[in-house]
Amino acid sequence: MSPGLADFRANLLDAAGCALERAHPDFVSTFSQVLEATQDPDQAHAAVASIATDQGFARWRPLLVSLYDVELQMARVRSALKLHGTRAEASILTMWTMNEGSWVDYHQAAWTLYIDGMLERVRKLLRQSCRGLIRPFSQDWRATEKRLCSVPDDLLGRLASMRDPIAHGGGPVEALAQERLIEGQAVLGIWFDALYLLEKQRDSQSKWQEHMHKFTLLTFAWIEQTLDELNQAVPWKDVRGRWC
Repeated sequence: MSPGLADFRANLLDAAGCALERAHPDFVSTFSQVLEATQDPDQAHAAVASIATDQGFARWRPLLVSLYDVELQMARVRSALKLHGTRAEASILTMWTMNEGSWVDYHQAAWTLYIDGMLERVRKLLRQSCRGLIRPFSQDWRATEKRLCSVPDDLLGRLASMRDPIAHGGGPVEALAQERLIEGQAVLGIWFDALYLLEKQRDSQSKWQEHMHKFTLLTFAWIEQTLDELNQAVPWKDVRGRWC
């Protein structure tokens, strides 16, 4: 886990816990007592189910949820990248009516959409943090938000070239027209099976593994750097002083 993300998470969780204890001491004490007595988190959650925490904790819940959302999406990106580079056994492909081409294509598409969604989630977390944790203490919060939410153009441009064919159409099927295979099919009255097309492009798909790996490293490095900058920009002492 990146230091920037880990440090920001630690500060956010600490501030949220302090704010919850200040706003709803009955929730904290009941939860802690039941958990200590039973060693069962489910029973502790059940014991405080009727204690409302909206007042005094409303600003923290969406921030914590958004941070979880970022980390979940990062895990999806890692999984899709690993699976893209893993060769499935023939028996598995046969059972699922797949071939190596469709296996690689599926995980390449998943990785592309996941990493696109990850950037969206990171920017959402950055906006929420700037407005909820920096704005109350700084008149320059808009400039900070604009700077932190500015994803490098090279990342966005390269990602768009990969994402758009998957999301909006085109990509590999355009080769049928460019190589004039469509004309031959029209003459012969044949139609290529989708799995056949995916298998035919397997070699070109496999070459994407190194590119995907490098792009993932670049994107994760940007996230680490940006969350570290966010963590430094949040006046945590003032945050705790006001809400804890």
